[in-house]
Amino acid sequence: MVQHRYLIAIDGTLKWSGIVQHAEEMLQKHEANGTTIYQVYGVEAVLVGPQGIAIPFPTEFCANSEEPTEETKQDSELKAFRRVAKRLKALFPKLRLTLLADG
Repeated sequence: MVQHRYLIAIDGTLKWSGIVQHAEEMLQKHEANGTTIYQVYGVEAVLVGPQGIAIPFPTEFCANSEEPTEETKQDSELKAFRRVAKRLKALFPKLRLTLLADG
């Protein structure tokens, strides 16, 4: 806690990457050689406490609800962050939070 505010560290993390699609919701990355890489990506939020204590919140996974096309975009870290922030505000509406994030 700093100045009576709870510190929440938030960052995106790659959980898995490979050429096998285990689920339709997986993110896709198309390589120049034509290979498709499938990824499981999520946004982590952690309550940072004194003496190195870290209490994690559930991961908000990036997931496609449909096959991405040129007209639709894949889910992203920014969209997942917005979902995490909304969930934190709903869970702790009166708690003073300071979010720690990278650029």
